[in-house]
Amino acid sequence: MIFEDWPTLARTLLVAPLAYLALLVVVRGTAHPTRHDAGDGDYVPMRIAVLMGGTNLDRDTSMVSGWQVAQALREAGHETIAIDSTRPVPRPGDADFVDLGEVDEVPPVRVKPPSAADLEAVRRRQGGHVLAPGVLEVCAAADCVFIALFGDEGEGGRAQAVLEYAGVPHTGPDLLGCAVSFDKDVAKQLAAAGGVATAEWQILARGDDDLAPLYPLLPAVVKPVEGGSSIGASVARSAEELDIAVSTAHATGEDALVERLLPGREFTVGVLRGETLPVVELEADRDLIDYESKYQPGLTTKRCPADLTAEEADALAGAAVTAHERLKLGPQTCSRMDFRMDRDGHCAFLECNPLPGMTPSSFLPVAAEAAGISFPALCDDIVALAVTPTSRHETARQA
Repeated sequence: MIFEDWPTLARTLLVAPLAYLALLVVVRGTAHPTRHDAGDGDYVPMRIAVLMGGTNLDRDTSMVSGWQVAQALREAGHETIAIDSTRPVPRPGDADFVDLGEVDEVPPVRVKPPSAADLEAVRRRQGGHVLAPGVLEVCAAADCVFIALFGDEGEGGRAQAVLEYAGVPHTGPDLLGCAVSFDKDVAKQLAAAGGVATAEWQILARGDDDLAPLYPLLPAVVKPVEGGSSIGASVARSAEELDIAVSTAHATGEDALVERLLPGREFTVGVLRGETLPVVELEADRDLIDYESKYQPGLTTKRCPADLTAEEADALAGAAVTAHERLKLGPQTCSRMDFRMDRDGHCAFLECNPLPGMTPSSFLPVAAEAAGISFPALCDDIVALAVTPTSRHETARQA
């Protein structure tokens, strides 16, 4: 497939609601001195706001990731607060930084994603904004915002749109990187255009019930075009199962991506500072590593480093770095790329996670640990990348 569907890209470039504009004018241009590097090679503590929560189906994983990151950054010596993006912060200018809207300890990720009723309650509390009232002022008071939001608010770039307009440095990709990597169809097109092999796929729009063109792809993995944590994803091996799988994907509110299920092993490869971390092989006792398998202890086996030949490991690493670059993620951010590999050692790109999860069972921390990088050191390094003077956030702010 050739990347020519620019309307698809355009619809992913979401901007802040008009209600934010007056506030953004106030906070835009606020100085955010880079305090991570003292200039003589020594590192000094920073004020970091960990932004988490959101109003989508990935809320549980976001809350747990954000809480874990906040604890790790405190351990690394930073002045850190964990902020729920949906919880208003009353009079943020009247409190010390560490007292601004701090979130209490959060429970583990539940077996199932949050219910519609749960999400409606937090949407009402958020007031229809990308960030609840007062949250942006808290972020503007920080030296850096660690984005632990997922779904459309995080990986989709909505929070980044607000922060970048306000001139607030943040971790992870910028708005463009989010837009092209969160949309699985766009990501596969860009990776393929860069020479990265990918599993054959087609898109079935919501409202389209013509499944016949999809039958040649069976058996297939069916998943929402946008979304994370395998929410709404399933495997179809027959026409009847395909009908159910497409309906499940469409129920998330997204078009369905139908991708040929490739035989072989499944791997995920983390990219940090333009280089790959040790490859992780994933195994579960089901056709698909789904939401429950990813976050409930003991349901997915993670082998890291994976048992691969040097040639196989090099092939996965090369494909991951190329995909990272093609998706405009840049050297100042980390990502995680998912692959399948057949028995002949041929690998195929599946999808990209531009903001990898940071729960205790998440794959990027597993890979980092295998490379000798502790969780606090990993979180600290992600922040360092975001505030480096050559980072795209800092360059845009100075311009």
